[in-house]
Amino acid sequence: MNTLTGNLIAGLVLALLLLPVRGGDALAADVKLIGRAAENAAKAPEAPEAAKAREAKDPEFKKITWVIIQLRLEARKSLKFKKQWPRTVANFAQEKNVRTDEVDLFRVLAKRLDRDSAMDGYIRWQMLSFKPKFEDIDERSDMFRRLILTMPRVISQPEPKIPKQVTSGVSMTIGTQVAVLIDRIPIPSSGGRFAGFRPVLGVATYGYGVGGIQTSRGFVFEADAANATAQLRRAQASTDYANAPTLTYRDLLISQVSPKTGLRFAATLQDAYDRVKAGERSSKEVIDLLIDESAALKQNPSVGTDRLRAFYQEVQKLFKVYRDIAVGVYIKDGEFKVDRESIEFPRLKLQKILANLREATKLRGLEQSGK
Repeated sequence: MNTLTGNLIAGLVLALLLLPVRGGDALAADVKLIGRAAENAAKAPEAPEAAKAREAKDPEFKKITWVIIQLRLEARKSLKFKKQWPRTVANFAQEKNVRTDEVDLFRVLAKRLDRDSAMDGYIRWQMLSFKPKFEDIDERSDMFRRLILTMPRVISQPEPKIPKQVTSGVSMTIGTQVAVLIDRIPIPSSGGRFAGFRPVLGVATYGYGVGGIQTSRGFVFEADAANATAQLRRAQASTDYANAPTLTYRDLLISQVSPKTGLRFAATLQDAYDRVKAGERSSKEVIDLLIDESAALKQNPSVGTDRLRAFYQEVQKLFKVYRDIAVGVYIKDGEFKVDRESIEFPRLKLQKILANLREATKLRGLEQSGK
């Protein structure tokens, strides 16, 4: 399933929520437009020329542009010299004592603010320190739709770098094989210092034909696999740290969405899909929230049967959505293998969500029939 299809999982639902009810052809056309809008909005930040033109006409926009630049600069400096984000809470506005125009604030939150996804997430997370009044947004307006469809991208979990195997290219039918020293591995002591070196032997073939050195399936391969696993875990820790502002922003944004029209369910559905496809383990908590949101729909008469059926169809697609992430490198039969863990939508939880949607649909039908 590609990225555009992923956006349309929630995009189709949002179309049913936010657009007027019309004929099937018109609705299909609107869905295509939503998909393209979401795809284009996530491609790149506003061009410098366009931003400068707006600044010349709008002093308030110049102020919010300054805020974005300052957030980018402080993040780059801190990451370069301290290897960490400069802030642990969203407090830029309070620290700098800066205010921004509400309309411009929502406009920038609904677009990508940096080509680097982690930086984009950090900037938008800090923009929430200006306390945007989400309650003033019309739930059926285009703004909420864009805020959800253009949420900062979750960076995917990394793949390990598989070490290259050192093997001879030719086996000899006539010749003599002798053991040769080809490497030494340091042996650490309990005190943290090196106690010595462990010799690593290879096999050299001399005789008729072209010989080569082949390492044994012992210490060299085991050390390479352990190093690859250690590098993978460091890369995963870096990815988790880079994603932290983005995930916090997503959590805060979705918590502000009103559940009245079912929009919060649609937003949570999109968020869960994005996290699963990125191999993000926090998707488990978001899926649990999805269960809660589906249960709340049973007590929400403003969400009609058409919307509930649309939700049901989208949730059914999630049984086949997953991401296998690497958790380590090991050796089997003389070859490097990758141990994996599947990040997915658990079948029992999806069945629970579908059961809640069926019950909500049944209740709406009873309400409409007057029973």
